[in-house]
Amino acid sequence: MTVRDFGGPFWAASIVLALSTVAELPALGLSQAPAKPPKAAVECVITAQGLGPIHLGMTIDEARRAFPTAQFARTTDGEGLALIEVKVRDESWMLLYSDEEGPEAPIDPTTKISFIETFFEGCKTAEGVHPGSPIGDAIARYGAVAKIQRSEIEWREYVTFEHQPEFLDLRLDHTGIFPEGSAESKSYAPEAKIFSIAVSGP
Repeated sequence: MTVRDFGGPFWAASIVLALSTVAELPALGLSQAPAKPPKAAVECVITAQGLGPIHLGMTIDEARRAFPTAQFARTTDGEGLALIEVKVRDESWMLLYSDEEGPEAPIDPTTKISFIETFFEGCKTAEGVHPGSPIGDAIARYGAVAKIQRSEIEWREYVTFEHQPEFLDLRLDHTGIFPEGSAESKSYAPEAKIFSIAVSGP
């Protein structure tokens, strides 16, 4: 099939014009395909140093400067600790503890962060484990469950895997199965998931 089959010179000129317009799209700031969505401005990777841009040992003031798009607000937990909640667009990313006393007191920006915990699925370890991960996913990356311990306060359940990084503290979503009168086990419900991940420093 040739240009002639489409009606001679008129169609030839139309095809040339169309092709030249396509070639000029980049120069006009246009694209021939939908643009890829931008990557998140801040990635929340859990490491021995901290979570995302916030590191253990930083002062609260340094953390605010490292994460300027986040909001920092006073909160507490069942232990009555003076915690700081870090939120991004109304989504809670993490809790910070900086050895402050009094959950009703204003945040002291000079205190240093000694503990960080996240319940946010968007925060992941290098191996891809995150709050909300099925326990089977964690086992595939960190080996079999070595033990599950239940605390006296709020009956929090902490799970340890045979080959997990030492700096990680992982909690279960209250799906551990314990013998009567015991606070330690290796058993869990099939639907068990990682509830939170924390790191701490000296």
